Amino acid sequence: MTGLGFLLGRVRSREARLLTAAELNKAGSAEAETFEQLEDKLNQELADLRRALFQDTDLADICWLKYDFHNLKILLKEKLTEQSLDHYLLPLGKDSLADFDQTLTRRAAEIYEKTADFCQLDYFVDQEYLRALQALAKKQDRYIQAYIRAQAAIAEYKYNYDPAAAAETLRQKFPGIEMPDTLDEGAVEKALEDYANKQLFAGRYGCGAAAILAFVQAKENEIKNLKILYLSRSRALPDLQKYLRYSYV
Repeated sequence: MTGLGFLLGRVRSREARLLTAAELNKAGSAEAETFEQLEDKLNQELADLRRALFQDTDLADICWLKYDFHNLKILLKEKLTEQSLDHYLLPLGKDSLADFDQTLTRRAAEIYEKTADFCQLDYFVDQEYLRALQALAKKQDRYIQAYIRAQAAIAEYKYNYDPAAAAETLRQKFPGIEMPDTLDEGAVEKALEDYANKQLFAGRYGCGAAAILAFVQAKENEIKNLKILYLSRSRALPDLQKYLRYSYV
């Protein structure tokens, strides 16, 4: 098992490479032939980070399980609709249904066969993901547990979304959330992600596992923000910049 102290040392040496706001703006304005090329480059950066930091550590699943479960939903929809949806697959996740627990995939398929509703399939897979994540978090520190509780609360909010009570529900369920000026889907998504991430980032100064996961999340935010800036400038959509995710850099 890779030692926590060893991983912390590797993370601390990489934190200085995270882009500041000014550096992010400069990088986001750089010319690129296509968005696909930029996306491929950024995904490769994340893949390299995964290889560099995680081998046989318990933290690996907490970081990367979301990629597997995202791909599971896509792969199931491919099978059930007999359409190619490979362009929706994330490169860091499993890319074959044979790689997943077959009882899980069968139960998910049965839900769709009974309901003909992909929303129900997604709900089932998301709940299985959260259960797996919560089980992994039991041995982790309070910052990671708070982060995962926030993820579960966010999922519940989305599944029970009521536009008439959206603002009140956000304030009640997520104390201290930075409320967006307008409750459009993108702004709410940003506010919820920032809320959950801040639970994790609160542990970044310590010597626990949260410091490692906080760095990985900061890198994911950096990549997401670079994509937003690139699209904002290449398509002359300056309003997109209001969706930039919070980072601790």
